[in-house]
Amino acid sequence: MIHTPGHTAGSISLLDEQKKVLFAGDTLRVSDRKVGGPPEQFSVDMTKVKESIAKLAQLDFDVLLGGHGEPFQPNASNAVKKLCESMR
Repeated sequence: MIHTPGHTAGSISLLDEQKKVLFAGDTLRVSDRKVGGPPEQFSVDMTKVKESIAKLAQLDFDVLLGGHGEPFQPNASNAVKKLCESMR
């Protein structure tokens, strides 16, 4: 379990290290085969969203299950790293 506040104060993500699957909830979403963060108008703290995405970008996983959109695979952790870099 990884505390990933920002969208809401109590948001969490779950990583299955054996299966290399990240359940990111609403911290991440997938749309048109692109990984993005939650919309600002629906998030309580965008600074914390960026910090949470940076935390997830440090993890190794193949499959991303976001709160919205289709599962993202393969190389999902690379897509999150690219998103994190674009948010700086």
